[in-house]
Amino acid sequence: MSSQSIPRGLSIFHRKAANLGDIEAQFQLANELTNASVVPSDLAEAFKWFESAALQGHPKAQYHLGLCYEQGIGITASIEDAVAWYQKSVAQGNSNAKYRLALCITNGDGVEQNEIQATELFESASYGGNVDAKYEFANRLELGRGIEMDVLRAARYYVDAAERGSIKAKMKLDDSTIQFYIATSLYRESKYAPAFEWCIKSAKQNILEAQVMLGLFHAHGHGTPENPEVAAHWFRVAAERGSSQGQFLLGVCFMQGEGVTSDGQEAIRWLTKAAEQNEVDAQFMLGRCYFDGGGVERDFQEAYAWLSLVEINNGSDAIKARELLNILEQTLSEVELNSSLELLQRHAKVIELNSSKPRD
Repeated sequence: MSSQSIPRGLSIFHRKAANLGDIEAQFQLANELTNASVVPSDLAEAFKWFESAALQGHPKAQYHLGLCYEQGIGITASIEDAVAWYQKSVAQGNSNAKYRLALCITNGDGVEQNEIQATELFESASYGGNVDAKYEFANRLELGRGIEMDVLRAARYYVDAAERGSIKAKMKLDDSTIQFYIATSLYRESKYAPAFEWCIKSAKQNILEAQVMLGLFHAHGHGTPENPEVAAHWFRVAAERGSSQGQFLLGVCFMQGEGVTSDGQEAIRWLTKAAEQNEVDAQFMLGRCYFDGGGVERDFQEAYAWLSLVEINNGSDAIKARELLNILEQTLSEVELNSSLELLQRHAKVIELNSSKPRD
């Protein structure tokens, strides 16, 4: 029910048509009466015409009649009657009725509470263009309420709802975590420029994953000119705060001299920190370094321990790790292999301890 004023001539036309049984005119007249007046007699008449049209199957009238019952407009409030009319309107696909019914089901007002059903109704109403429903569905996706949690999908719904005028959704876009997920969603769609802007907002609010991601934007030149130095800066920011991925990427920078002066010792230091947090890519690279003597003195026992972890974790380089392990098993003595297994156990204990530590 809007608050727009109705031209008097149009109201007279609708009244005549309504008295002749025109269902649409009855609905329009009821709308005009509720929009133009708060006089009880007018609201009671509005209810009468909504009811007349609703009883004849008009879906919008059924929805508005539900509102009348819910809000006590022209009739004594009755949430049970409101739900009944919302259900009739929903059966005809009315998105606004789906939204109101979802709210009732959420709160258990006049109907049994059911989170899954409420979520399904919010989703369906959002497809029909109800902006409030779009926000509510996004919120449920974010929280995993009545549906499997999917913050990435929630972020897209928040953006859409905000663009369609939802104040709540616009406020949600100030959430640094949501900003990161928006950036991730846009990045996956190869929309690098807007993804970069959202990532900056999130990174500057200290979201660790966004800081790593911002480094990757600069490293690959996505959404911004390629800049290895700035990339290394953001990897270091994240690494020093405990991000295993940031530590791994910073180690790679030092190993390859990308954005920083090449330094094998620093590379090994950061790769080790990442590997000890069970960053499997770092474990493989560290194992290769010890195998080849890259940036560190060759040590087949350390190589065996780290490459074994890659195999245990079934990392993307597990097959390559097994090939190197086969060589080591032919090279190392039984005593050396036992020593390697002891190293493996020590590394595994450090990883277990690190997994229980809170991260910045």
